[in-house]
Amino acid sequence: MIEKGTTWIKHTGRFALDGYFRLEEQSTAITGLTPIANNLHLYAKDKSGVTELFYKNSAGTERDFSTPIAHTILSTSHSDTVAGTVVRGDVIVGNSTPAWERLARGATSQLLQINSSGDAEWTTPSVTVGTAGTAFTGGTAGSVLFIASGPVVQQDNANFFWDNSLNRLGIGTIAPSAPVEIYRTATTDPALLVNSTSSVGLSFRLGNSVSSSQLFIAGATNDFIPGSVAGNGGFRVGSSASLLFGTSAALWIKVFPTGQMVLNSNTITSATIAEKNIASAPTFNGSGEAPICLDMRPTFTPSATINEAISFFCQGTFNPPTGVTISNAENTAFRVATGNDVGVVTKAVAIVAFAPSLGTLKPITNIGVEARVQGAVGVTNGIGMQILAQAGATNNYDLSFGTVDTTAAGAYYGRVPILYNGLLKYLHVFSA
Repeated sequence: MIEKGTTWIKHTGRFALDGYFRLEEQSTAITGLTPIANNLHLYAKDKSGVTELFYKNSAGTERDFSTPIAHTILSTSHSDTVAGTVVRGDVIVGNSTPAWERLARGATSQLLQINSSGDAEWTTPSVTVGTAGTAFTGGTAGSVLFIASGPVVQQDNANFFWDNSLNRLGIGTIAPSAPVEIYRTATTDPALLVNSTSSVGLSFRLGNSVSSSQLFIAGATNDFIPGSVAGNGGFRVGSSASLLFGTSAALWIKVFPTGQMVLNSNTITSATIAEKNIASAPTFNGSGEAPICLDMRPTFTPSATINEAISFFCQGTFNPPTGVTISNAENTAFRVATGNDVGVVTKAVAIVAFAPSLGTLKPITNIGVEARVQGAVGVTNGIGMQILAQAGATNNYDLSFGTVDTTAAGAYYGRVPILYNGLLKYLHVFSA
């Protein structure tokens, strides 16, 4: 509406003014004009000596154009709908101007952080653990974290534990008593299993390298190696180490660096019948020929002349105190026993003196059994060999000779050649 004189003229198009025009607040109704409540109510009036432009909003509240309207920047009443710069995931941040600006969204799993300059930026998450440690929410002290199915970070404090004060790792325990302790409750599984895809490759090693051992524990001058060692031997004790089985107070087995083995060098006090220092009771149930329980085959290559070399030496010392008697002091006792099965044993021999196994080197004399001088001062009877009377069998013999010289005639049945004081003599056997 444009006022011309006292008449309001309605103009629906554009118009131009030559000069000035004046807008004033209209306090009374305008003849011929039906106002729309508080709409298009624009006027000028004095404000602190300055004429300013005012309007009334839809609620009838007077506003002037010099005072900006405060509103929440992301409120529903905000009318900014410009979509050209709006992207899903963007954030609005305050910059150094300071002013609001759009920060494009970061990459997947990035975090928004404030940098050293005080500005917001995207960053890839990471954890930096310092000497004093980094706070971790939801964890139990000592837990070693691992990736579980999901994948998610998990802990199992009772079964996977690090003692940070003592620098010890516990598997199955929260109180490890060694740098690494594995504790298992009753189970058929081994506490530690070390395996290899190679039959000769190194499976487990402590110390410096040995190319073909299964277990190698080494120091500067000693080592312990079970398994193949360069193709020689399955068990080795190094040049300056001893291998001990048992406690320091009762060493049941001790192996010296030289290879010497001592069995129970201490005192055994026991009331058990047939107490044994060495006992071996295997069961052979295969079909292989000549199974052997104890096989000793030493080779003697002395560097100088020696008087005697012994493959097996057994010497029992019998020393009963006053009032105690040993009725039969037997240094070596051999006995054959049979079981209760239904098979057949053709011959049972307690002691066999085999025919010698000779190479190109031949001894001057071969002796199957030798009974050396048994007499000594103070001994009542010195007997080289004693054969007790046989009884109980269908046929009982004290001696059995496989070959008898029957060339001589006479009253005797035959004769057995013997060496008597270095000379050939005959033992005559008369017929029954």
